[in-house]
Amino acid sequence: MKNQLCLTGRSRLISFYKILTSFVDSYRACRRAKWYYCENFQRLILCFLLLGFCYSTKGQIRTFKVGDRLPDISISHTLGHEINEENLSDINKPIILDFFATTCSSCIAMLPHLDSMQRKYRDSLKVFVITRESEKRIKEFLKSNSKVKNIDLTFIVEDSILNQLIKYRTIPHEIWISKELEIKAITSSMYVSAFNIDSFIAGKNMNLPVKDDYVTFDINAGIDNYVLNGRLYGKSIFTGFIDNAPINYSGVRYSKDSLLKEEFYVNFEPLPFLLAVLHRRFHPNRIILNVQDSSRILKTKNEKIDWPLLNTYCYSATFPPDISDSVRVARIFLDFGSHLGLSVRIQKRKVACYELVQIRKDMLPLKSKGGKAESNFYPDSGQPIKIRNRPLSVLVDFFNIRGANRRVSPIIVSHLKDRNIDIDLNIKNILDIKEINQALYLYGLCLRKTQMELDMIVVSD
Repeated sequence: MKNQLCLTGRSRLISFYKILTSFVDSYRACRRAKWYYCENFQRLILCFLLLGFCYSTKGQIRTFKVGDRLPDISISHTLGHEINEENLSDINKPIILDFFATTCSSCIAMLPHLDSMQRKYRDSLKVFVITRESEKRIKEFLKSNSKVKNIDLTFIVEDSILNQLIKYRTIPHEIWISKELEIKAITSSMYVSAFNIDSFIAGKNMNLPVKDDYVTFDINAGIDNYVLNGRLYGKSIFTGFIDNAPINYSGVRYSKDSLLKEEFYVNFEPLPFLLAVLHRRFHPNRIILNVQDSSRILKTKNEKIDWPLLNTYCYSATFPPDISDSVRVARIFLDFGSHLGLSVRIQKRKVACYELVQIRKDMLPLKSKGGKAESNFYPDSGQPIKIRNRPLSVLVDFFNIRGANRRVSPIIVSHLKDRNIDIDLNIKNILDIKEINQALYLYGLCLRKTQMELDMIVVSD
């Protein structure tokens, strides 16, 4: 019974528990007198008291914040790494609660890192993965997903209590709790680094930015209004990562008199930033890196969890409305490169590439029949890639985007007219040029390997 009451929080717990105990003792005496309805009446009283504790005057469950102490919640419905403890207080070591869902790709990507941290700090830290999802669903997920087959984390499934006590909108969502159950930090997943965990275990003041999903990000307040922890790299135009702000958010806003425009980029990694400045006219396979250390520019699979925190930037610049695009790009690239100690420019380079050409005209018709413009580049298994009444350049862009991360050479269209097409392509491996050509052949098309002078983004020391 005491464990049930502790779910409501520590405030008023002791006094109400004493009152409830007195009720129970009285009714136990009644039961000895064979008053058989006493036990049911006792349960009814308990329900009313729990409702009174849990809900505020507005009818909402209390939200716990940094500095609050969590109630001593009982641990049940667990999967994965087995534990013997029955309540949070029994853990007797610092705890990280990771709120999770199988529909969240970032959550799934976070699990191997959490597992490595749990193994490293097995004697001084406990990680719980919290989810509302059913035990059956999580079992199937752990069995079928190759990324998590070897992890040894403890999942608390079918959770309703913690998801009511903790207020959030986006996941992963991390709650850092001391062994006394005091909330020390509420962060996004990128702060779960070895450095921060060492401070957490040592009981130091972590002073991490609070992840607050209910803060309204207002670009009109200016980027410098959101600069935290000294992450200022330039005079109100170049900053580091901004917490609780959108990722890859860019746009233009004008002064009231329309004499100036501010171009802003919020929370971009270096290479996506360069592409965004060029309004997506280029793809990642049009970038040449001539640098000795690319770790500040290009994230690899082995990078630490806090890499985005250290290598994500925000930028804003003010221009006259009629500035030419070439001057605008040169100015932004100069600013960006100077802060990173790099040279960033657009140059013509002779590079290996693939050109989409027409090899025969007596094949399946390519020209669109009209109708609704649509495309499906990520079909279910066994279905073809489909384009209806959309430009040929859309297909080429798709090939470039999918191939760029695997270092596939640029694919261009130089002689074919960019007209609307209808096409179905049965391609299983979009990175296999030979398989792509087999599908394109039915329409008299081919990706021909060649060398050509192309505008490339060149980044050098």
